[in-house]
Amino acid sequence: MSFNHAGRCLLFMPKHDGGMESIMSEKKPNFIVRAAKKIGGYFRELKSEIKKVTWPTFKQVRNNTGIVITAIILIGVFVALLDFGFEFLVNTLLK
Repeated sequence: MSFNHAGRCLLFMPKHDGGMESIMSEKKPNFIVRAAKKIGGYFRELKSEIKKVTWPTFKQVRNNTGIVITAIILIGVFVALLDFGFEFLVNTLLK
């Protein structure tokens, strides 16, 4: 490896005929260009993945929402009953 007059690194690669050829190392793009390419690639992949999603129907969403709300209410009632029961037990034992 050596450097040319501009300070860039020169790499020497073997040729098929046994000789050597020099290749000037390429400067990588600046940060803004690299970041823009990565962000653009992210959104391209995001768009392709969103197309693959099977979205639920309104009926399925309504049904699942009802199930979740019912479960929350039942668990809340269960926890409240446990709370009242333990409160009664502790008050009875401390009297």
